[in-house]
Amino acid sequence: MAYQMVPVPEDLVPDAMRFVVRMLRQARATPWTAADLGRLLDEADPTARRLAVMTADAVVNGRQLQQAIAAHALDINERTLVGLISEVNGRATELERPRLFLLLGVDELLPDGTAMEVPCLTMEPENARLVLAADPS
Repeated sequence: MAYQMVPVPEDLVPDAMRFVVRMLRQARATPWTAADLGRLLDEADPTARRLAVMTADAVVNGRQLQQAIAAHALDINERTLVGLISEVNGRATELERPRLFLLLGVDELLPDGTAMEVPCLTMEPENARLVLAADPS
């Protein structure tokens, strides 16, 4: 793998270093197995488990799951939803596994023609299949 040096403005060096450390940690992470992911979900808050199943279902079916819609469906606010995601992903990091939930911004076109970035939830497709396989319902 070839490396490329890129200049980073001094005020952005801490953010760039955090990004590099996060990428290195992710690269060293062991992929999820069905048993380990099942254990993680068994230990998780029931709402976090439902969120994982909702997200996995959206990924497998090729849909976007907006953060606000997921929070509404789970009858929680978005701050609580982000806290659940952080808990699950934090536990995954402790287990030296990749993060389960991924957040991304998707541009949505408004009726007036302007675009607005909407936060959406996703996960790796192979992890989504494992989550759905581990779900007893």
